[in-house]
Amino acid sequence: MRIVRKILCVLLVGVLVFSTYSGHFDSYTPKYQYKEYDKSMYTMDRNKLTIGVFDFASHLMTEEHLKVLKECGIDYIIHTGNSDEFYRLCEEYGVGIFAKNLNTKRYIASTPREAVDGIEAFENFGARYKDYPSLYGDDIYDEPGAYFFDLFAEIVEVYRKEKPEKIPFFNLHPMYCPDYNYYLGTTTYEEYIDLYVEKVDTDYICFDIYPFDNSEYGIYHNFLYNMDLVANACRESGRDFWVITQAGANNMTYELRKEQVGWQLYTSLAYGAVSLIHACYTPCWWAPKSSIVDNSGNKNPLYDIVQEYNRQIHNLSDVFMKYKNLGVVPMGKPTNFKLAPQFEKQNEVNKERDFSIKKLKKFKNIKSDNAVLIGCFKEKDGDGYAALFVNSVDPYKEKNTCTVTFKASSKAKVTAYIKGEPVVLKPVNGVYTIQIDSGDGVIVTID
Repeated sequence: MRIVRKILCVLLVGVLVFSTYSGHFDSYTPKYQYKEYDKSMYTMDRNKLTIGVFDFASHLMTEEHLKVLKECGIDYIIHTGNSDEFYRLCEEYGVGIFAKNLNTKRYIASTPREAVDGIEAFENFGARYKDYPSLYGDDIYDEPGAYFFDLFAEIVEVYRKEKPEKIPFFNLHPMYCPDYNYYLGTTTYEEYIDLYVEKVDTDYICFDIYPFDNSEYGIYHNFLYNMDLVANACRESGRDFWVITQAGANNMTYELRKEQVGWQLYTSLAYGAVSLIHACYTPCWWAPKSSIVDNSGNKNPLYDIVQEYNRQIHNLSDVFMKYKNLGVVPMGKPTNFKLAPQFEKQNEVNKERDFSIKKLKKFKNIKSDNAVLIGCFKEKDGDGYAALFVNSVDPYKEKNTCTVTFKASSKAKVTAYIKGEPVVLKPVNGVYTIQIDSGDGVIVTID
């Protein structure tokens, strides 16, 4: 009997050790420390999905051109000129501004390090701050290196103490920037994001990424991985995720299609972005006819495309902001040869984080006949769940629909938001079905 007991004890200890050992590898410890941020004091409404643009040429700062911008569905402008009359017009039309070279100097990636002012430039900042009701904050640095992050930390504290309602705006590099040591100030992009989270206590992280025929032919090969890295940093540290998206082309051969624009925007939402910024409104560095409007303010073909997606996104705001993002899950294999490996990589990252479609509770037996990227969401103040299904077959092609099916509890209320409009779904033989056009996304909520 003693021998049997010893054997049982050994087996029990072994099971406990194995369980502990297995649990260590099956569970995921967040990389970043979570923090709750109060976003109620800002001039900018942080409780809704917002849409901005980069570059509104200063020679277009008239009521006529501002009206065209507002009709496109734009909430705010980054990178424009400064005039009392234009700020007044923006207040009248409900357009916010992140000012450049008004209260702070604006710097860019190529600015020599020695040319950047230190924290002494912010002395007596609140008393001399030039303010307007339409001013959301100040555009301070576009694509900085990590060697400025200690300075940014001090700047953030100045704003918190002296102008807490205004936002100091920093826009980070994408992964494809050249010469990491020089531009990022780190040896890896992961380290760059880690240092920003560690040192710069903004309640958002913004970065720009232009995935189509820009840094390389076709879709940038690390587009989804870059999105995931920044989105995860935001998710785990409690910050809002902002993305500057591509709205233009280097030449008209690569003029953006409707499907590319939609896929970019809905993919950003799937990763949890709450502010989307089109770059560019006026051409800036893009081919003049490829941006939203040309240098004279005339509408380019992209205007109507962006306007329609802006309408959809604004319509989604109330429901989208009720949920917090949990992550994304790819399903199926894209036919686009640059996108298929990115689905595989995202799945590998998900395994490392112990994240799967099982986290999307209330959705059962999800299937798709084509490649779909699934953004997973949980209700902030309730027990509901939502999924954002993004057609990811090939954003370069028009006629690639995908059909998604799933099941839910018989007592559930299931609503799909198709092109921004709510539709209560009814099951057929217990199965719910949605069809998604190429490049589009559909949000489904289950309450």
